[in-house]
Amino acid sequence: MKPILMNFLTILALVSFLSCKKSSGVYSDSIVHNQPDTVFQNQIISEVDSCSGHPFETWKQEDLAPDSAMILFSIVPAFEDSSENVRWQQMKRSYARKYDLIRHYTRLYNGLLPMDSSFAFEFENLKRIPNRAFLLWVRKPRIDISPPDDFSCLSYTDGFIRVAGSVYVSLVDVKKFKIINTVSIESSDRRGDLPLTGLIRDFACHPMSGKYFSDSKSRDEEGMVNILKLEDHNGDHFPHEFGFFENIGCCQTETTLYGYSRKKDRVIHYPIDCISMYNTDSTFTKDTTGRFTDFWATALFTLKPGKKERKFMINFIGRAGTVERYHSTYLPHKERFVLKLDARMKPGDDSLPFSWVPTVLEYL
Repeated sequence: MKPILMNFLTILALVSFLSCKKSSGVYSDSIVHNQPDTVFQNQIISEVDSCSGHPFETWKQEDLAPDSAMILFSIVPAFEDSSENVRWQQMKRSYARKYDLIRHYTRLYNGLLPMDSSFAFEFENLKRIPNRAFLLWVRKPRIDISPPDDFSCLSYTDGFIRVAGSVYVSLVDVKKFKIINTVSIESSDRRGDLPLTGLIRDFACHPMSGKYFSDSKSRDEEGMVNILKLEDHNGDHFPHEFGFFENIGCCQTETTLYGYSRKKDRVIHYPIDCISMYNTDSTFTKDTTGRFTDFWATALFTLKPGKKERKFMINFIGRAGTVERYHSTYLPHKERFVLKLDARMKPGDDSLPFSWVPTVLEYL
């Protein structure tokens, strides 16, 4: 009798635990159950009916849950301007595909995420490394949708739809279904934002071009961004790295790199030891050297992957700067980069052609 009672109590406790688990965290969010946010939907409908201009401009854009953003795209009417309307439809299609993937990955990997409204955005297996994968996820994501105007210097890289929130990448043991370690994703200004849509990646070597992989079919069409498109950025012949990119105005693109450490069996954020040489006076006759370690570097990971050592230059004379010459080397035993920057004026630099939008020229 006692074993039967113990078994009954065990089953009862298990059912109670699963019920609590299902009622907390991401299971209770409408993105999983696909229940419409009625209050938000009614708000948008009333604004559509009462707005004299386009209703997109009247609501708060920076504070939307993923499902509320989907409602917005389904309700807001077309724009009168044809180019804005084309871009809005591109944004709508791209976000719909991303929304479906978020729902799919969140259902699959909910057991790996904290129970505080966390959502899985991307998942990618590591090639040639059995049972290892990256999981990109966001805690309490809020969708920021920009107006579908012409591309600005920032939106060339960031796109029109971004996620604000705490962004993380985890290394997953696929066989044991557990997280090995997690690293937070931070932008250069510590915003922690994540692009959802953007232009297709090209190697035009200037800020006003796409930097992420996207499923768009042309260079002027915005598509769904794939962050975890893994490549070999350190020249070790293993495609296990992915970058993040941020435009500093129309002037330059800052880059950072995450990837898999075979030595540590961890996901890591690659540090960059910087050595910079620059002039200290307006006559370019005195110079000095500075040393520091950072995780971000100008343009480095926008270049075509596959090299352990690189040399490239950026002409900032059109921005009242100098010609900056970079020499980057990856140190496998330390799992870090060394970047030497020579920003000192050289004879003949002032006669080089320049532009208001500086371009990158790789020569090694």
